[in-house]
Formats: sequence, C-alpha cells, structure tokens
Amino acid sequence: MLPPFNKTHAKKSILGENPTTAQEEAYSVELQVSNPMPAVFLAQAIDDPISPINNSYLMNAALQKADVPVEMHIFQTGGHGWGIGKKDSPVSAWPALFQAWLKNKGF
Repeated sequence: MLPPFNKTHAKKSILGENPTTAQEEAYSVELQVSNPMPAVFLAQAIDDPISPINNSYLMNAALQKADVPVEMHIFQTGGHGWGIGKKDSPVSAWPALFQAWLKNKGF
C-alpha cells in the first residue's frame, strides 16, 4: 500500500482516496512480517492485471529478510484469479507445486 506500489484498485477499495501514511503502513503486508510466523507459499503470474508482480517480489524479500521460510513461483502468463488453475495453462501447475510444498513442510 506504500509508494511506489500504491497504485492499485485494492488500495482505493480498502483505504479510500486519501489514506494517511499510518493507514498505508498498517495495510502494507510486507511491514507485518516477523519471525516467528508460518512458512509462506507465493505464486503469481507476471501478467496479473490486478496485482503488480512487484508485490510478490516485495513480500518475498521481506520474508527472506525476517528468515521466514518462503517458496515463490512466478508464471509468465496466467492473469489473476486462477482457482485450481486454468486448464492447459502454465498456472495449472500451482496446485501440484503447493501440494509438494505442503508435504515438504510436514503438513
């Protein structure tokens, strides 16, 4: 929710047109990362029209800095809102990747 990543529809929907810096910080998930917190699985498509890919990179960096286990998968295409994965698309691989990650983490 902070510059330069604060030009999203989500920000306007959640915080309104003129949020304070304190509100932006409170809703910037990368600032809420701490250790200990559970391991995180991130997956996103570069062509996501809703959430800029830099949000995932930012979160990944925050998790790594805090020594929180993270696995990130970036897909070239796939858009937004995959559900279980758009059939015959690169993002259809994410459920199997997530399942393997869960198994590796002992869930």
